[in-house]
Amino acid sequence: MGDSESCGMCEAPGRASGRNFGLDVCAVCEAGQLTGRLGSWGAEISSEVVMFTDRHQQTYDQIRVRASVQGVQPLLAVFSRPTTKSKIVGLFRKRFKAGDPLFDHAVAVQTQTPGFLRTLLQNDGFQSAIMTLTTHAERFEVTGGAIELAARVDALDLRAELPLAAAAVLRHIKRLG
Repeated sequence: MGDSESCGMCEAPGRASGRNFGLDVCAVCEAGQLTGRLGSWGAEISSEVVMFTDRHQQTYDQIRVRASVQGVQPLLAVFSRPTTKSKIVGLFRKRFKAGDPLFDHAVAVQTQTPGFLRTLLQNDGFQSAIMTLTTHAERFEVTGGAIELAARVDALDLRAELPLAAAAVLRHIKRLG
């Protein structure tokens, strides 16, 4: 990305710091500092890290990410990490397949918009963002132009990576319409 180009996420002018989820992004976006920066393409994102105690009384940090974008073709899909149960159910029901063996092995998908999702999955950046979110959040939904997820964060870099992946999902949706 040259000096005259802009960040693929926030559209700020300047040189990219790196490439994430198929987008050349500036250092601020790469650090996950996205709140208030995505308005140029109609998106909003918020994330917070909270202390969470599970039913076994174990305490850990959890990140909660909420993001939305206006004026897009709606995607209705649930993405999850495949379980033994979902694999067995998949034997008896027709399961959505992206056609990429790596993606299909790593992500179970339920969708009401299979044609649009199939088009999105042709983009490696979109696939990568979905796989990252599924790896850490285990299950999340994209409803229309909104995404909400919660994930355990054991590493500091996930506090930047998960909001960036969620925003990238919406950015790819927005680019398709």
